[in-house]
Amino acid sequence: MPRVRNPLKRLAGKAAAHVPPSSVDYFRTEYFKVLDTVTLQFTERFENEGLLMIRKLEKVLLTGVTDDDVLPQYPEVYRPSLQVQLAMFKSKYDFQSSSEAATILQGMLPEVRGLFEQGRFPEFCEG
Repeated sequence: MPRVRNPLKRLAGKAAAHVPPSSVDYFRTEYFKVLDTVTLQFTERFENEGLLMIRKLEKVLLTGVTDDDVLPQYPEVYRPSLQVQLAMFKSKYDFQSSSEAATILQGMLPEVRGLFEQGRFPEFCEG
């Protein structure tokens, strides 16, 4: 345990410094401080706006339902074509994740892959 330091008198007045009665009590508070920090860092890293947009794009790909919040940010995507292509892709292929859909697209002949050009978001497919 670190040594006890008295707080400044102008801040604490005549109050005594808090001293944990045992090392278990001291490290319990330190443990929860670390957990709070880790939780905050994970939340900041994985709940940002860019990742939320990627999740919405993935949902569009997996469900075939076009989202009014996502598609206006991609002016190169023609919505009616995308709806038809996603419906056709879902009816012909069975996939559960975006990586499976990307693998299916990558395994297609270039001529066949061209039929699904509206559904090829660059975040999911390379090549």
